[in-house]
Amino acid sequence: MQYIVRQYEVLFPRLPYPIRLLLNLAFLPIILFWAMPRALLRLDRANNHFTGTHADVPEMDQGQFHLDAKTRAEVSRQPGAFLHMQGMIQAENWTGFLRQLKAWDDVNAHEEGDPLVYTGSRAARWKQYAFLQEQDDCSGMAAWELPWDAIEALEMEFARDHTDPRLAAVLARAHDELAWARRGGDLADAVSRDGWRGFEEQLNRANQIVSDFDAAKEGSYLLASVTHTIALSSEWEDAARDRAFQTCLDLNPKCWGSMAERAFHLLPRWGGDYEQLEVAARQAMSDTHQFGAAVYAAFYLGVINCDEGALFSCDAELFAEGLSDMAAAENGDQVLVNRLIETVIEIVTPQVGVFGRDDINARRADFARAADKLFRDHFCCHVTDVWTSAPQEAFNIAASMYAPELEAGQQITLSLSGGINIGAVPQT
Repeated sequence: MQYIVRQYEVLFPRLPYPIRLLLNLAFLPIILFWAMPRALLRLDRANNHFTGTHADVPEMDQGQFHLDAKTRAEVSRQPGAFLHMQGMIQAENWTGFLRQLKAWDDVNAHEEGDPLVYTGSRAARWKQYAFLQEQDDCSGMAAWELPWDAIEALEMEFARDHTDPRLAAVLARAHDELAWARRGGDLADAVSRDGWRGFEEQLNRANQIVSDFDAAKEGSYLLASVTHTIALSSEWEDAARDRAFQTCLDLNPKCWGSMAERAFHLLPRWGGDYEQLEVAARQAMSDTHQFGAAVYAAFYLGVINCDEGALFSCDAELFAEGLSDMAAAENGDQVLVNRLIETVIEIVTPQVGVFGRDDINARRADFARAADKLFRDHFCCHVTDVWTSAPQEAFNIAASMYAPELEAGQQITLSLSGGINIGAVPQT
């Protein structure tokens, strides 16, 4: 059904205006007298199911419950990392830039749930990255629209130092980005001939760059992750793609981003199926047992909000365990914890579609425990520009998670410096 609806969405704007008008008029009675009442009924049922699973905010004394609220900049463990790396690029200090990138890559340094080398890579292509962030990812762009000066600067530096694996990774990633910008994110049959030509030209250059390096021998996760991305974009043979992913896993068992990418390309839309997705997630979880179920959650984080079938394929209990394990693997990084909480809220929020499954919102509500576990195990600070709910709403949700303790008269303090502190109310 998702495929049929998507095909209709692609085809409809391309029809002549009179035909579109006739189709709209033909569907109007169906929408008014069948689809809309049905959708409203389903939404009402879903909201009742969802709200019934969450406790009300308990009554509490003044100061009985405290929650820190800070910005992302205030909680960052590497404040200014992007600006520092960007500054070196602007000053053409490539030696210092690559030295820092290697230092992060060698120790697998993480910040906010991502490898810090990602921050450096974005800084190296910051003009291109900023430009593409502002574009519609579905519409393919003409060659003349793209910021070629940004990639030419990388090409010139690579010509001077073509043996550095991390510089190669940054350049190859830039070409992969431009390939998708030329193609656009639409279905294959909606891509223009010029879009396909640009896509192939940029991907050929990206493949040429990474083919001269062996990420495993170089010991560079950054190069391994970019190679894996290019393997997926280029639709390498299954065995080659599997090897590229395994190299990522070997060099960085916390490669959450690579796991999400792999999961996305195992969906039916790419010729995969949900059984393949589930097997791959559990196999990777077995290979990284030191992180519990974190890898299982990382796989499904890449697909659960963009594919209804994945929502039903995923083991909700294991997913909840996995998100908590991921937060633990990242030492309770509060930016990551807040980001995961907001993701879970998006998952469980009821949705209505004319052609959606009747049981979809009940299934969404099954994932509420994932947020509960994150709160109870790891949440101690509301990062206001990551989990973007209003501070009072975040306070109320957090307090509801501790309803039994608060109703029993205990005092709870959630703070960045002290973590989760539950104790008796001091006697006065």
